[in-house]
Amino acid sequence: MAFPSPQDAKGSSSNASAENFSGAICPDGSGGRVFSKPETLAEFKRISAMADAMPAIAPEDTMAYGKGGSIDWEDFHCFCVAGQMVQPTQRSSFCFIVNWTGPDEGVADMFQKFKENGRRLLRQVAA
Repeated sequence: MAFPSPQDAKGSSSNASAENFSGAICPDGSGGRVFSKPETLAEFKRISAMADAMPAIAPEDTMAYGKGGSIDWEDFHCFCVAGQMVQPTQRSSFCFIVNWTGPDEGVADMFQKFKENGRRLLRQVAA
């Protein structure tokens, strides 16, 4: 399977609206769908679940999709992770961001705190 092509989107444009994109990931009847084939949506979710940030912050045995990233530029540093946690009774979207200035030696400690706080917050949401 390949990543979704523009032809998989509704209509002739590859520029899907935010409403349709949300409907594709959260098919709750409130929005449209971006992907016309269930297997294409499944592949999109599979790829989105590959982000190593998801198991680092999602509660154990909870499916999460999203993307994480980081920036280190001279003494500026940033971590970000955004996604959606899927639970039996609800879906919870989230975005955690931290940025700071300081020496590179502080990055590992800040990353550990970032993961711990993200996981703590998502556990509270899932409870």
